[in-house]
Amino acid sequence: MNIAQYTLAKRTIAWMFTLLVLLGGYISYEKLGRFEDPEFVIR
Repeated sequence: MNIAQYTLAKRTIAWMFTLLVLLGGYISYEKLGRFEDPEFVIR
């Protein structure tokens, strides 16, 4: 079965997968280090 046909047939599963991916991305972004790169001054 084609992925487009599957998502049209099983809309609930497609929405759950989409929300899961978005939620995982948001959580990963929030846990990202803020000061990973050292600060430097341009003179």
